This record gives sequence, structure tokens and C-alpha cells, in this order.
Amino acid sequence: MTPPRLSVVWTRAQIEALGPTTDVPTAASVLGVSGWLAYDQIRRDSWPTRVLRLGRKLRIPTHDLIGLLYPAAGDLGEAPAAAREAG
Repeated sequence: MTPPRLSVVWTRAQIEALGPTTDVPTAASVLGVSGWLAYDQIRRDSWPTRVLRLGRKLRIPTHDLIGLLYPAAGDLGEAPAAAREAG
């Protein structure tokens, strides 16, 4: 499987089509950052969404990515609920 490229433009529908979770390289592509930066931020606990640690695998909830990129009109300026709960 070819890793996602940084130049990909993700639509909300494409993100939703990923399923309930996605891997770190894909989440990084959705946010327009490198996979290396994503893993570094996860290691430093500064990644902007929840990270599910399932054994040696890391999964990112797509709902969190959507909430980060498409906040509800009334939530502008606020962190997604997952980020508020984690912080």
C-alpha cells in the first residue's frame, strides 16, 4: 500500500469514508503534515486529536479529525470536545 502524499486535498466525505479510525500517516496527510511530524507530536503528547494505542498500533479517530477541521458554527474558536477532555 502506498503511503498518502502530503499534497492530497481531503474532503469531509473522503475523511468520513475512512471509517471510524485511520492510521497515523493518513491522519497526517489529512492535516497536511508529514508522518514524521505526526509521530513526533504523538510522542510529545501534542497531537491535536485522541490517539488510540492498540498494542503496537496507533489509530486516530476520524470523528476527531472532522471535528478539528469542520467545527460546528457555534464552536468556532473552541477546541474539539476530545481535546478539551484530554487537556
